Amino acid sequence: MIRPRGGDFCYDADEFEIMRRDIELAKRLGADGIVVGLLDVNGNVDVVRTQQLADEARPLTATFHRAFDMTVDLFHALDDVCTAGIDRLLTSGGEPTALQGKETILQLVTRARGRIVIMPGSGIQPENARALVDHTGVTEVHVGLRSSIPSPMLHRNPRISMGPVEGREYRRFVVLEENVRKLCSALGNRD
Repeated sequence: MIRPRGGDFCYDADEFEIMRRDIELAKRLGADGIVVGLLDVNGNVDVVRTQQLADEARPLTATFHRAFDMTVDLFHALDDVCTAGIDRLLTSGGEPTALQGKETILQLVTRARGRIVIMPGSGIQPENARALVDHTGVTEVHVGLRSSIPSPMLHRNPRISMGPVEGREYRRFVVLEENVRKLCSALGNRD
């Protein structure tokens, strides 16, 4: 993920330069691909700078992340992402989850006409992955499969929270092998 900070996806010149350097580092370290998402102040894909990053990343593949879902017009944004030379588009169809956006994802797949891989992401679980794939015809999905498990810490300081979500420091987030196996099974893949 090539992202110099959290927050919006409209980057200034210094942040863009950081992204360029991060891509060069990713290439040197042997990454398989990069993930970017740049928008302009009006909520459109920043085509020129997105294309520049994709070109600089070659021969690595380039994915445009869910900044896409924040654009003013998803179908115009799809064409812009294709114009920028991106290989893959991660989207929830402009909705909080890919299941909620499945109709739009289907339309995006149809409109893409094979120019780009549409990869749904957000809220995909072993229980719903097959239905989403069957409905949209996608060939790839993005999943987190994150599970929360309790911390083994016996001592807990109730006066201090180390972030905005109270008590989170006494939880761990892991991907459980059993959930990966369930997803693979649901999608018809071998373990």
